[in-house]
Amino acid sequence: MLGWATGSLAEPRNNPQIGMANMRGILPALQKAKPAQLAPNGLRYLSVSLPSALRTTRVVKDLSPDQIAGELFAWLREE
Repeated sequence: MLGWATGSLAEPRNNPQIGMANMRGILPALQKAKPAQLAPNGLRYLSVSLPSALRTTRVVKDLSPDQIAGELFAWLREE
């Protein structure tokens, strides 16, 4: 999972102005970064597949965090 936080809880979610302001600070550093050299056979893809296009949504109330984590783990293992 990947998350992005700007450090202020009072910001509205998905505010494009805040995101662009953050990128103005990040992009110069990314442009200065040197590319990493990989060994000749250092990178291997064991499998590549397209994500499934099927999306199922369930709304279930009164589940414990452990039950939710168990369901997420089982779902990820199916993929």
